[in-house]
Amino acid sequence: MKCPHLLTLLPSCKALDRPYVPSLFELDEYCCAKAHRKCPLYLKAIIEPALESTPVSA
Repeated sequence: MKCPHLLTLLPSCKALDRPYVPSLFELDEYCCAKAHRKCPLYLKAIIEPALESTPVSA
């Protein structure tokens, strides 16, 4: 299963707010495999919004 953030026309990543072109290693290791869940950009895209929506207790 490939990463849901991978755009296939020109291999690029939409996980961040800015365009990113993954290296050949990243494409092989993360983008085109189940290991996309280990990708630093994928994790950042998943974790940061969750942290922002978590209420901080006083």
